Amino acid sequence: MKDEASRILALLGLARRAGRLAVGMSAVESMSSRAVKLLIVVASDLSDSRKEKFGRMNENAIIISDLIDSDALAKAFNRTELVVVAVDSPAFIKGIVNNKN
Repeated sequence: MKDEASRILALLGLARRAGRLAVGMSAVESMSSRAVKLLIVVASDLSDSRKEKFGRMNENAIIISDLIDSDALAKAFNRTELVVVAVDSPAFIKGIVNNKN
């Protein structure tokens, strides 16, 4: 896995411990409906049509869909399957966006 992806997964882990991470489709949909600012990480191996669905959830969302595949995402959060997580904390969003570049 790329260093960039590892750093982002580490930040997502911190966001989870801080209670600012939604894990899985229904949790992300719920967070999307109430969050003003949102960053959504979508598995890179998900189909384009499914990726587009996340962009339509929240027009203000930042979408990252090219770094982490579903296996790595699932492994990072001790799941058998996982294709999407979201963060609603401005501080974590800034950290993740800065690490993506």
